[in-house]
Amino acid sequence: AAGTASISGTVFAPGTPTTGLESESVAALNSAGSTVASTTTAADGSYTISGLPAGSYTLAFSSPSFGTSSAPQWWQNEPSFAAADYFAVSDGQMLTGFDAQIADGGSITGTVLDGGARGAPLSGAYVSVYQDGVLVGSAEGFTDSNGDYTITGLAPGNYELNFQAPYGSNDVSQWWNGATSEVNSTEVAVAGGATVAGINATLSAGGTISGTVSGRAANGTVFAAPNAQPSVYSSDGTRFTNSGYADLNGKYTISNLPAGSYTIYFVPEPDTTDFVPQWWKNKSSEATATVITVKAGQTKSNIDPVLASSALRFSASKISGATKVGSTLTVEPGKWGPGTVTLGYQWSRNGAPVAGANSTTYLLTNADADATISVTVTGAEAGYTSNSASSASTKAVTAGTLSAGSPTIQGTPTNGRVLTANPGTWGPGAVVLSYKWYRGSTRIASATSSSYTLGHADIGKAISVRVTGAEPDFATTTIASASTTPVT
Repeated sequence: AAGTASISGTVFAPGTPTTGLESESVAALNSAGSTVASTTTAADGSYTISGLPAGSYTLAFSSPSFGTSSAPQWWQNEPSFAAADYFAVSDGQMLTGFDAQIADGGSITGTVLDGGARGAPLSGAYVSVYQDGVLVGSAEGFTDSNGDYTITGLAPGNYELNFQAPYGSNDVSQWWNGATSEVNSTEVAVAGGATVAGINATLSAGGTISGTVSGRAANGTVFAAPNAQPSVYSSDGTRFTNSGYADLNGKYTISNLPAGSYTIYFVPEPDTTDFVPQWWKNKSSEATATVITVKAGQTKSNIDPVLASSALRFSASKISGATKVGSTLTVEPGKWGPGTVTLGYQWSRNGAPVAGANSTTYLLTNADADATISVTVTGAEAGYTSNSASSASTKAVTAGTLSAGSPTIQGTPTNGRVLTANPGTWGPGAVVLSYKWYRGSTRIASATSSSYTLGHADIGKAISVRVTGAEPDFATTTIASASTTPVT
């Protein structure tokens, strides 16, 4: 039946084909390298892996115990997955006799010294082993009180060793032999069951960068930025993983830095968008960031960035101009920053936006009479959250003052002739004009059009006309013309 095949066998301890190895891990992997099923050996070294579907498999044998002396291996004593042999398993098949003789593992030993304490042994340093960039299972350990370490259970091959300073030490981690990266490290060759001694390391004293991260609110208030993350980058763009976070007071310390030049990228607390990240000092890119040079054992303090508010800063906007129909209001947007901020405008009448009123000025019309006017200024800039500021409302808009013409009289002041009033130019809009003619200082009751025919009663009298302009929401205005010479 599908998924009921099994593989069984015995794993023997190094050096003896008769003593079983207890608690050895045995895993069945398919050709893609995925573990399909696994188990551990019993006290006598026996194992059974069950529940396998039909397919092609190899076996991996390894000890999960820290500090074991046995080397991991693959089926048919192969040292790696790439070299492992495969065998076919049919549905329901029960394969037996898949035994393995575990070989003694190789070892690497050495001493780690504290470069910042005159070569004293460094206790608690962490030593880990890599092969082709991959951490080798349980091949790791810590130095003892004498600074000594032993890594056991290594299959034949070439390895890279990493030495990390213990917690609380300001020594700089390194790769063998004094390399700053795995790529540049010197490999350690281990033969089957052999011990490679003298793989020592002297960790150099590290530099430290410390400071306080603050944030500046849109109103200019500066306060601590807790949990902000400072990330340190070396001159080649490598990020140091020991960058950490600022504490609740915004204070941070980055230790264990090799002597060199660095830039720092400060990011606000992960769950906030109130502030804009920055490179030191307030730069927008790593290429333009201010460089911090650190010497071995040196502390560079007072690296105190202030993160700008992600909302643009602004000061209050104001409206200037006469609040009467026909006048033009102008907005003074206030000061915006940082940088060059693009501003937009929206004028409102009694709090309701006026369609199309989106410039720095606003012409008051008849619709604005008796209403209050305000304006909202909105700032926008790449990398910042837009912000808006509304002005105070004006007082109620009053009726406007018409722009009156200068009336004149055309025609000859002779009995029987027609005089015509030229009212001049009036505004704004369509002003309704009316006329009143005068004989001397006496109004001619029936003369109310733009023209007047002179009669016998006018002889010897000077004639004038008064033009009155009217438009809704504007004050009515009357302008008198100059008088003619006496009518003949």
